[in-house]
Amino acid sequence: MLNWIYVDKDGLFLTHGNRTQSIAHVVGPWDWTDDEQGVTLEGWEGFVAVEVGEGEEVDGLRWMVYYDRWDDRLGKGKRVGGRRVLPISLERRVLPEELRKQQEEEAERKMQVKSTGDLKTKLDLRDPKDTRGKGKGRK
Repeated sequence: MLNWIYVDKDGLFLTHGNRTQSIAHVVGPWDWTDDEQGVTLEGWEGFVAVEVGEGEEVDGLRWMVYYDRWDDRLGKGKRVGGRRVLPISLERRVLPEELRKQQEEEAERKMQVKSTGDLKTKLDLRDPKDTRGKGKGRK
């Protein structure tokens, strides 16, 4: 399933979900900076990291990425309960050609297995009352 990266319209944090989940939120436009190294949303690099409180860590991580849509450091931290807000840049990292091809091949193999299913599975649509072909190797 394809997930979309989007910004929650109320909390302004980056998250992901399917297309239906993303519709009511900030879904783009996403783009590159002029040097094609950084990621932009709605035409600018307005991303910040917000330190989460103790016990709020996700997978042991203590920072979340937010979109500072109005360039006010999330209301000077008021939107995030006074937590620490640091400006960040989301940078593009291009995979080496060999690794990219390897990942594409692995993804293609996975898709082929999922689309064909178990090759041992077979649907027999013959009419059990049909006696044609019996005695010629068919059971």
